Amino acid sequence: YTRESDIMVAISDCTVDDKTTVKGKQNVGGIIGHSYGSMVFHCDNAAEVIGSEAVGGIAGHLRDYQAGRSGYIIACTNSGNLSNSGIRTGGIVGYNLYDINHATSESCIVACSSCSNTIIGSLRVGLLVGEAHSNSNTIINEYHYGSWALTTDSRTSLGYKAGFNACYA
Repeated sequence: YTRESDIMVAISDCTVDDKTTVKGKQNVGGIIGHSYGSMVFHCDNAAEVIGSEAVGGIAGHLRDYQAGRSGYIIACTNSGNLSNSGIRTGGIVGYNLYDINHATSESCIVACSSCSNTIIGSLRVGLLVGEAHSNSNTIINEYHYGSWALTTDSRTSLGYKAGFNACYA
């Protein structure tokens, strides 16, 4: 869980092997549970991830943070199986959120891939992201649930609110 600092937290070059199981209730991820305005890059997860809300191969919950701090997941891969008894399950992120009140920040997933054999959830399940919420309308449909390849309009790129760029599932 990252929060409350003027310094952006960066997590890079981490690997979780397939002999590991990550368990929790809410905001459970193979690398980080709740990423609040931090950067996660070049990380690989092969662990099984189990939870009951917002479960992701890399992060359970990714979001921007006030004071202009953006949340990013860049060049990460997940091959671990995911199991969620509740909502928001995704191969990379269970729940991606951009807050419209944070005009100078964004929440982006860039150049990531997921090849999980099993992704189980009761509602809002996707190979990349379980639920993407964007008030900036950079994702077609204000709420996007259970997408394997999130469809974005031409404005979406790294550095534009809540976007997904060059991802593969």
